[in-house]
Amino acid sequence: MTEDLPQSHRPLTRIRTDVVVLLVERATRALAAVELALAATATRAELRAAADITARLLDEEREHIAGLTRIRELTAPYFATLPAGATFGDVMPLMTDIERTELAAITRDLPTDGDVIVPRTA
Repeated sequence: MTEDLPQSHRPLTRIRTDVVVLLVERATRALAAVELALAATATRAELRAAADITARLLDEEREHIAGLTRIRELTAPYFATLPAGATFGDVMPLMTDIERTELAAITRDLPTDGDVIVPRTA
């Protein structure tokens, strides 16, 4: 079987990017009948590509959530001492140099895509 061969020795497989994108998007929205029909024609390689992309997206989302969680952990004690309506700008001067350095590293690594997700609090 060709799967036993090293990647560099395997024959090239044609992957339809529109099918892969459709399979990845399927997780976020309902597909129309024509899209479902196209998805049903997905090859093994296209399914594998979609799974790899989805796994990478999930890893990136986990990193994003971990960064936001750490920001909340760093700032929560300071926000707790400030009046309602306090801003991030009010918290920054109260933080230690080490905390500000960590915060700068986290925010530098966080992707900025225009979406803000705020977890619901009890």
